[in-house]
Amino acid sequence: MSKFSKKFRKNNHNDNAIDAPMVEIFGGTLALLIILYALINVVISEDIQAMLERSTENAEFKVSWTDGGEGLIILSYPDKLRILETNETVFPQQICQDSGTFLNYVNKLYNNQKQQIIFAILEGGVKTMAKARDCMLHKNPNKKISIGWIIANSDLLNTVKLEDLPVRVKRALTKSR
Repeated sequence: MSKFSKKFRKNNHNDNAIDAPMVEIFGGTLALLIILYALINVVISEDIQAMLERSTENAEFKVSWTDGGEGLIILSYPDKLRILETNETVFPQQICQDSGTFLNYVNKLYNNQKQQIIFAILEGGVKTMAKARDCMLHKNPNKKISIGWIIANSDLLNTVKLEDLPVRVKRALTKSR
């Protein structure tokens, strides 16, 4: 072995010995930072996930107005109503029951003056919507009740891209077919 290679190995070995603590310190610090990042990410991701789920769910059954009001969607079928917010089904004979699902929902909703029901009337659902509307007016004679409606017949549904519909609405529509 030449003097140069011995000297190089000796110097190289010493340089590694000097750098070893720095690498250990840097590696340890990096490992602690990664663990801290993972813990913070786990804690924050649960809150973000819950917030996103709430905002996604609200978008599936609420329509917001520019004046700060909201319309909550109820699907009207020939033989039932489907309340999208609670995902409950109300049959025509249950619509006007005093402590029934529909009237409880209506009373809760119309306690806030900036909310109203929007009926999405599917093929043949006009009579069911009319019965619900008449019941709302009959049971709440002193309240201002405003409703909206949209005729969601097959022509309208054919023009809407299924990818644009919220998941809960897709499920409700496919259950009715």
